[in-house]
Amino acid sequence: MKNGLLRTSIFAAACLLIILRAAIPAVQETSPPAKHPIDKWLSDCLEKNSSTKGMLDCFAEGYTRWDAELNRLYKELMNKLGPEEQATLREAQKAWLKQRDETFKLLSLIYAKKDGTMYLTMQAADRVDIVQKRAQDLASYLDILNME
Repeated sequence: MKNGLLRTSIFAAACLLIILRAAIPAVQETSPPAKHPIDKWLSDCLEKNSSTKGMLDCFAEGYTRWDAELNRLYKELMNKLGPEEQATLREAQKAWLKQRDETFKLLSLIYAKKDGTMYLTMQAADRVDIVQKRAQDLASYLDILNME
């Protein structure tokens, strides 16, 4: 009885190993999505500037770049929409701006409770992430409209 169970277990393990080995090349061939140029710039900047001031400067510029990208995408999206959709997008953007500002206030209150300069850079990174996410959302809406 034990030999039968052992053979079954070995067979199952061998089958699993064969399946996994077959799947590995497929996983290896899948490359991660390309980094957005702003993300690449920010990573490079942070790599070169490890001081708190240097990182804060990098995040400030990263924020500026993502905000410009967001505005570019917003305008491009507006140009692809009809009047009714433009009005809806305009209202959605106003609501997002209000939410962004309130979230920034909340982040300031939360991080103000913490001591240490690392929290300054964490707050700056969070602000960049919020604007980046909105830009990526607008880009995905454009992608949908551009699908054929």
